[in-house]
Amino acid sequence: MATFKEIEAYYRSLDDAYKSGQESNRFNTDRSHNATIFRFMLDKSEHIYMFCGELSVLRHSFAKYVKEDCGPADGEKVMRCMYDSLACFLSDEKKTLHIILENDISSDHKGHFVDDLVTKELFMKALKKGQIELNALGDNLTSKEGLSHFTYTDTQIVRIEQDKVEHSAICTMNDARYYHQIKTIYSNLSRFAVPVQLV
Repeated sequence: MATFKEIEAYYRSLDDAYKSGQESNRFNTDRSHNATIFRFMLDKSEHIYMFCGELSVLRHSFAKYVKEDCGPADGEKVMRCMYDSLACFLSDEKKTLHIILENDISSDHKGHFVDDLVTKELFMKALKKGQIELNALGDNLTSKEGLSHFTYTDTQIVRIEQDKVEHSAICTMNDARYYHQIKTIYSNLSRFAVPVQLV
């Protein structure tokens, strides 16, 4: 269980590593750290690229787990910091969030996909404006289940999941070669992705 104080110390360690300009790796094992890395990416970047399952970091179920892990009060603080960073990120129209989902959303599931987003109104507004780009891999890509989920930024912050269920991951900063490898993987996945129509 991580307290909000410990999560804030983790955020500062990310910031120190990023500012150092040196290659750095930070391992994390739970959702509260996942949310904090995403918050850090939002605070330090203009363009973010995600390959994920169902965008769980923005879901009610994800927030519930964080509150169970950290306790209700501290969990709420952890998530509120991330939501505030997302709102700040999207308040700047030059900033963009590009998302590829592992699977397309069936027509009868689209309502739930939207309603389960904690930041539903903010997300949908940004989607309509083109600030958020939402795509999904088609069924013709048979090997996608074996791909690790990842997020990277234009500022060379990379988070790659080790376990899709537990949300354990490694966050790497200031490693240009690794950054370009992940960027190439995303570019290749984009060739197989199709737009998700929510609006």
